[in-house]
Amino acid sequence: MKLCSVMVPTRKRVPRLLKTIESIRSTSKIENVEILLRTDTDDSETATACADHFCADPSIRILTGPRLKGYESLDTFYNELARISNAHWVLVLNDDITLEGNGWDEHLKRLPIENSLAWARYYRLNNSLYTLPGCAFVCPFVPTSTWLNHKAATNPVDVYWQRVARKKKWRIRPVNLTINHQRDNDTELALHRLISPCTNPVPG
Repeated sequence: MKLCSVMVPTRKRVPRLLKTIESIRSTSKIENVEILLRTDTDDSETATACADHFCADPSIRILTGPRLKGYESLDTFYNELARISNAHWVLVLNDDITLEGNGWDEHLKRLPIENSLAWARYYRLNNSLYTLPGCAFVCPFVPTSTWLNHKAATNPVDVYWQRVARKKKWRIRPVNLTINHQRDNDTELALHRLISPCTNPVPG
């Protein structure tokens, strides 16, 4: 069993996804971490890249399913990935994020799992840097057993787990890690999240 499953829903951002995965690999030990990707059935670009780059890597697993409501279904995608995790912790990431800070996995290994959650000590959104506590509650580490034994997480997933921790008075533990989030502007994000009603019908 691995220490941590890094969960990354991804869509048509192959260059960024490759950078995300490289940053995970360069900052942690491969024996500690597995990477779980969630791709869309209509995304042939990402499917081709996964076949080219990851087919021989047993530490990267790919779950493919319908796009549903796209960005608005991120909670569903994370819940799907958590259910197939083979690790003690799950980490919520996006495909426009890179990690900075060698040895975060060894630090995570020393943290207790019971009645606690963990977050990266630093969060950099484009050129702005935030620290815990405060505005850095993005990309939580959640014990897999906690995620699976709790009701399904809802959007936004990071805020959801922050509220759970506060309600239950769990301790928030920092991990020696920086989350680098290169977020697009609002116009680019809107285009990326666009769902065509002709090609991606929403069930029901």
